[in-house]
Amino acid sequence: KRQEIANKFQVTINDINQKMQENSKSNQTLREDNMELASKLKSLLEEYRTREEHIRKDSKTEEPRKYSYGKTKLAQQAMQGAEDKQKELTEKRNFIGRVCEGEKKERTVITTGTGITKPTF
Repeated sequence: KRQEIANKFQVTINDINQKMQENSKSNQTLREDNMELASKLKSLLEEYRTREEHIRKDSKTEEPRKYSYGKTKLAQQAMQGAEDKQKELTEKRNFIGRVCEGEKKERTVITTGTGITKPTF
């Protein structure tokens, strides 16, 4: 009977050893998977930080660019306004010149009497 119990005990110990080896292999596989996932997570985190830094730098340079673009646009509009005003002034001077010329001719005609014809009835 003692031998029988000893055999059962040995079989149980062998089963336990076998299960421990299987668990050890499974744990090793899980450990390797965890290390691989940790590595991937680390690279993703680095990529995220790099992109975040890049976005931060872009946003810092974007504001001055927007300001510069707005300033340039405003300067272009101001130049266009100045050109339009200059053109308007030139047209006004030409018009005033023509009016003055017409008035001079009118005065000349009135004072000299040339160019006036008497109506014939």
